[in-house]
Amino acid sequence: TPAVHRALPCPRRRTRTGISIRVPGSLYPPLQPRVGSVQCIRFTMSQPVGLFVDHRKGEIAELKKQLRSPEVDRDFRAKREVIKRVVAYMTIGIDVSPLFSEMIMATHTRDLVQKKLVYLYISNLADQNAELSVLVVNTLLKDCSDSDPMVRGLALRALCSLRSENLIEYLPSPIKNGLGDPSPYVRRIAVMAAVKLFHLSPEVFRNNGFLQALEERIRDRDAQVMVNAVIALDEALAFKGGMEVTRSTMQLLVNRIRDVSEFAQCSVLAMVHRYDPENEDEVVDMLNALDDLLKSGNSAVVLATCKVFLKITQHLPSFYNDVVARIRQPLVTMSATSNPERSYAVLKHVRLLAQTHAPVFAPDYKMFFCKFSDPIYVKISKIDILTLIADDQNLEDIVGELTEYVTDVNADLSRRSIRAMGVIATRFADAAGFIAESLIEFLDLEIDYVAAEAVVVLTMLLRKFPGEFDTVVPAALGKSIDVVSDPQAKVAVLWAIGRYAREIDESPYLLEPLIDEYEEEQSHEVKRALLTATMQVFFARPPETQAMLGRLLEAAVNDMSHMQIHDVALLYYRLLQRSVEDAEAVVAKTDCSVTEFAEERDDEITDQLMEEFDTFSVIFEKAAEKFVTKKVAPELPDGFGVSDDHGRDRAYSAASDVGAESGVHEGDRELNPPHAVSSNTYGTKAPSSLLDFGEAASAPAITFDPAASVAAGDFQAKWSMLPDAAQFSTTVTNPSTPVSAVEGALASINIKILASGGNPGDFKLFAFGRDSSSGALSLAQVVLKSGTGAVTLKCEDISQANDVKQVVSAALSSL
Repeated sequence: TPAVHRALPCPRRRTRTGISIRVPGSLYPPLQPRVGSVQCIRFTMSQPVGLFVDHRKGEIAELKKQLRSPEVDRDFRAKREVIKRVVAYMTIGIDVSPLFSEMIMATHTRDLVQKKLVYLYISNLADQNAELSVLVVNTLLKDCSDSDPMVRGLALRALCSLRSENLIEYLPSPIKNGLGDPSPYVRRIAVMAAVKLFHLSPEVFRNNGFLQALEERIRDRDAQVMVNAVIALDEALAFKGGMEVTRSTMQLLVNRIRDVSEFAQCSVLAMVHRYDPENEDEVVDMLNALDDLLKSGNSAVVLATCKVFLKITQHLPSFYNDVVARIRQPLVTMSATSNPERSYAVLKHVRLLAQTHAPVFAPDYKMFFCKFSDPIYVKISKIDILTLIADDQNLEDIVGELTEYVTDVNADLSRRSIRAMGVIATRFADAAGFIAESLIEFLDLEIDYVAAEAVVVLTMLLRKFPGEFDTVVPAALGKSIDVVSDPQAKVAVLWAIGRYAREIDESPYLLEPLIDEYEEEQSHEVKRALLTATMQVFFARPPETQAMLGRLLEAAVNDMSHMQIHDVALLYYRLLQRSVEDAEAVVAKTDCSVTEFAEERDDEITDQLMEEFDTFSVIFEKAAEKFVTKKVAPELPDGFGVSDDHGRDRAYSAASDVGAESGVHEGDRELNPPHAVSSNTYGTKAPSSLLDFGEAASAPAITFDPAASVAAGDFQAKWSMLPDAAQFSTTVTNPSTPVSAVEGALASINIKILASGGNPGDFKLFAFGRDSSSGALSLAQVVLKSGTGAVTLKCEDISQANDVKQVVSAALSSL
């Protein structure tokens, strides 16, 4: 009862400073502090501290009243606090648009802080009050002529941030005045304001001569104005590939690059990267001028400088090798930063360079040893680098370090470490022996993912060095058949059992449990490997294997879950019927020496990534065209551009690194559509007639069974189990396309809809199709939003991914 509550004593705790702190809680009402004592501090969690308070009913009306109060107007500090509270409400998402009129009236002040807050408010809410925003134009135009350059700059920025087509006519005059303003602060804002005008109305931008005015600002006495002008010109001329970088422009930018901010330095370096030096002397001058930037503490500046160095020396081998050696130390130092995200970005670039210049980074191999505090993505990047830079001098240390990572609790790190040891063993034959011994020891750790990866790597060594480990490794692999559960590891063990059936004494008996449990096996890769291994064991040990081979062939021939298994079993059966000797010649071929693995042949993607150095392509390890959607430039009036005295267009003339990406060539008025579809329906070239009597009719890359069916539970299980085979995006003409239209497009190629839901233009559906020839199942998810569709494909037979993608993309392109 309340009486009892009042009788309870209030618990207190005496701190070292002597301040008595009351324990919060509703049971203990606040007590008045005694006179002369330190006031009690009570912590409550119901009321936020500062400006961000709960929005009580009538709070907006109270703020409106305070903004109109004459007493508040006379006290600029009180008025400032009220406006701060309005901006704070706007920041946390509360609707403060009813205060727009009062905030406009608050612009009439000499208090600079108050002006900043009001301009911020107006810039953010002008879209919601297009009609009322006209009322503030006169005030902003007046402030653009104020004697204080700070006020002029703020007013011009706010005026160009209104983003209303009705106000375009008011913008050219203050922008022109700002470009010629004596204050560099105002000129900086005026240059960026010109870009905003360009996006609002390119025609007004052109007719008022802003392109020529921006060119004049390139030689501005303020370095930041110069950089802003370069960025603005490049954006305004994007429809032609950007601004042309001449020799004089390059020299101007390089000579003044130290006078600008780090962000501006990155922009300048991006422009300098477009310039192609005319001779070796010019290359040397550029290297010397930009060398100090490699000492910058900003990783973005260092990477941008490296990109310029690599580009201007790519055709000079002697310079190129020296440049890689020069940028080694800055990159290694940056990779050791305490910021994991920054370290990861730098490590990905080091890995790219190490693929072609591993000896350069080999002396610093200890810098790439994993730290306990490193996140998993940083550790994996370091392991990749260690794999590349291993040589005869550091090989033992690197393998020993990788061995320490094998027992890590993170399965990905453990697997990657074992795989790295295998790659090193394939490169250095002298190290293959002790690495193989370490891998065999890993099989006894009784860790599933460790044993699985060790098995795969050991089979890789058997393929690479046939005859070297035949007496030790096959027996160890055979004993691991009961330990591993990963399908890939099972396939590797079955390959070893079949290949070394004579060396493994118990090979038939190792296969028998798997044959008896054939119906329970879910992986078709394991089933196929089991078929081949049993055939090979049969040729080596026929009396012990004949009966189980017969049971296996019967089960596989009657297995309709995957047509490939059925076909392989039928092939083996017919080969045995024809001749056992012929079947042995086909199936039990022993020449399996491998000179090079497919993963090692990545020269093409490496060269492409080097061209896109210092971009997300290096992080994702794929070309930009694989994950960047092409952006269509705005339509511009004919004749847009700047001409020199000879009437020639001075705009940028289709540089290889920009024009090729954008699909724009000099003189073109139309851009290549982002999702162009050829006349061939399925995107494959029609084969010509054998007798050259004309073109044959095009055939689809893959056809689906019109009678296919899949239960919802089976679909869900397959979707969870299969990895993503392909992802792509497509666009539709009508942003409000109904789900029935997409269903109809997919139904035209015999892809069945399992489930769908949503509204027109914003929905998701799941579909499936079964290959009419192999019976392999393909699953699809289509998410359509705002006219753009994101498609995810999953395939039982991963080799069909590209064909399925072509057919589905062609079907959806009709929308």
